[in-house]
Amino acid sequence: MKIYLIRHGQTKGNLEKRYVGRTDEVLCRKAAEDLKKYTLPKVNKIYASPMKRCKETAQILYPNQAIEIVEDFRECDFGEFEYKNYEDLKENAAYQTFIDTMGESGFPQGEDIKSFKARCQNAFYDVIRQCQPEEKIAFVVHGGTIMSIMEKFAVPHKDYYSWQIGNGQGYVAEVAWKEDKKLLFTHKLDTCCQAMCQEHKTAKNPAFRRRRIINRLDSVTVSTVGVNSNDKKITLKNVSKLVCIC
Repeated sequence: MKIYLIRHGQTKGNLEKRYVGRTDEVLCRKAAEDLKKYTLPKVNKIYASPMKRCKETAQILYPNQAIEIVEDFRECDFGEFEYKNYEDLKENAAYQTFIDTMGESGFPQGEDIKSFKARCQNAFYDVIRQCQPEEKIAFVVHGGTIMSIMEKFAVPHKDYYSWQIGNGQGYVAEVAWKEDKKLLFTHKLDTCCQAMCQEHKTAKNPAFRRRRIINRLDSVTVSTVGVNSNDKKITLKNVSKLVCIC
């Protein structure tokens, strides 16, 4: 099983470096046009956040395919910080506390960060359990959703903010089910869309197989979340990274 975790394309709020959570805005015109340039490998299933920016990205990247909406993949509600940026918040005492505590103080009147992470992690694992070993699965979601998944699963541990990615970027992993029904990430973790475009080209042109375009990172081990997680285990090996071009 191959899994693609893709962050949505850029919105007006992203361009202005705002906290875009519950605000349901569409993609910028340029971002939408840039995403249309890429022909990605076919996938069997597509799961997306209910937010317009994710659904629109999924529709562009995977035209004419059904998209299954997963409510718990939605971005965090940033409360009083919603759709504001640093310039709007720099005199705000609660925001200064948020910065000083690396986000641990949470979002005033917003979603609890621990609850947000848990719902994203559990939603991801619930989807994976329903998929077949031979399938290719795309998740078109938010940066925070992806960061939550990676923070929970990656060992050696890296904190939430270490997994930040830009709009239109993401991670790719090869997945296999072991005989004991444990889930195993066996291949590599890449940023996309360049990784996916490269894969598509490689399949058509053997010359691409000889090109070394990746930088190896540390291998990681992954543990699952959810009910009965004590008898399941995930590992990620030979982690690699590419620079996204979209």
